[in-house]
Amino acid sequence: MLIVKRLCLIEHTGSLLWVDITLIKVGQDEGDVDLKESSLVQFIGEVCSVELRDFEFPEGTNPVQFYLIAKVARIVDGLDMALYEQSLQARRALLAKADCN
Repeated sequence: MLIVKRLCLIEHTGSLLWVDITLIKVGQDEGDVDLKESSLVQFIGEVCSVELRDFEFPEGTNPVQFYLIAKVARIVDGLDMALYEQSLQARRALLAKADCN
């Protein structure tokens, strides 16, 4: 995770995403999210087109089409990512089955 001003670049399985963390209270006080480069973080927010942004992405970064405005963040260090991925696959299969009925 790379943090530049109000933006955070996250990576998962080779995919990158810029996250606007303006609405997240970052710090080490109680109730704050302590963002560290090595932390596993879960963000919930709104996906937006870069055309609607009011800022510039850091110089030298690849152009992107979308970014996330984080509204909620939590540290999930220690999460079993293999089990998490399995649960997502099971949920998607269940939802796809429900859509077919």
